[in-house]
Amino acid sequence: MFLPYLLDNWERYGDLSKIDNFRVMHREIMNTFYFAVRANQGIELIQAEQWHASCIAFDPTGILLPLIRHETGAPQSDDVWLGDKSPNYTTHLRQIKNALPEAKIIHIVRDVRDAALSARKIWHKNIFRFVQRWADGMRVLWADLELVESKDYLELRYEDLLNDPISTLKRITNFLGLDFHEDMVLLNKPAENFGDAKAAVGILSGNTQKYMTQLTAVEQEKIESICSEVLSHYGYAVNNVGDDKSLSRFRMAWYMVIDIFHRLIFDLRLGRGVGFIAKGMLSRARTRL
Repeated sequence: MFLPYLLDNWERYGDLSKIDNFRVMHREIMNTFYFAVRANQGIELIQAEQWHASCIAFDPTGILLPLIRHETGAPQSDDVWLGDKSPNYTTHLRQIKNALPEAKIIHIVRDVRDAALSARKIWHKNIFRFVQRWADGMRVLWADLELVESKDYLELRYEDLLNDPISTLKRITNFLGLDFHEDMVLLNKPAENFGDAKAAVGILSGNTQKYMTQLTAVEQEKIESICSEVLSHYGYAVNNVGDDKSLSRFRMAWYMVIDIFHRLIFDLRLGRGVGFIAKGMLSRARTRL
């Protein structure tokens, strides 16, 4: 989740082939939220000298790929696709594609009513702020996509992946030029630590449309008033399609304060210390996530 921050500060770091400059970049990146979590889990973080030595080039691609290989244990091979699943990158697509022109973008859209419900269950996030940020992010994404060639972008619906995983995964492998294998529908280990998909290594085919029974009619109506246009764009059913009405800045700011408080409680319940929490909050603010 640190890539936009890295690119924003790229010029400031100077020539990263010089180890002193690289150490400055390394120190800042190690303070971002992803690595704060890794350190809190007791995982040994990559050292500046190790990372520097593994770079065959010092452009964004040359910096990023060795780090992903280190984090995933991927082999040193040009035949291996390396990926980064960071949903908040939807508002940074133009920046990332300009810096990594060879990158392929796979955008998985989920019905925001279910996504907001999940965020409320896990982190007690305000569903209306969640929905507003999603709708705003989609409009940024649409503008950025005008600059991306169709061969480099694939859009999928989360619900299609759950309901017809084999056909949907074949679309992905065709897009990347890979062979499809049946065992791709299973994970080597769970990808989610929280929520209904916690500990799952297979497809949870029924993990959709929970909002219909777990959100009130008033909540559903308010959500649709914020993003019915965006929901309809992606083929999701809405009761009333009209001009979307954005939440006021004051309401968004108030909801954000409440979300920060609930995130603080969440981290404390996980046994994360005050130092980690402060570091994580500062990191998310710096990286605009």
